[in-house]
Amino acid sequence: MNNLIDLKERAEIAKYEFKIGLIDYDRCKELVMPYINLANEKSKELAKKYNQKTKKITFTAYIR
Repeated sequence: MNNLIDLKERAEIAKYEFKIGLIDYDRCKELVMPYINLANEKSKELAKKYNQKTKKITFTAYIR
């Protein structure tokens, strides 16, 4: 769980830096995707556990 929290912090920082123009789109995507992939895996596990449809996060939706 600590890993998810660390990745989320890094993703939030990257999102902020992208919005103010310190990093470009590709660099931001490189920093954010590990968090999104891990969150989607967790979402998949929870959806299966509760017999629901998985709701995945996309990079574009996360950056908005």
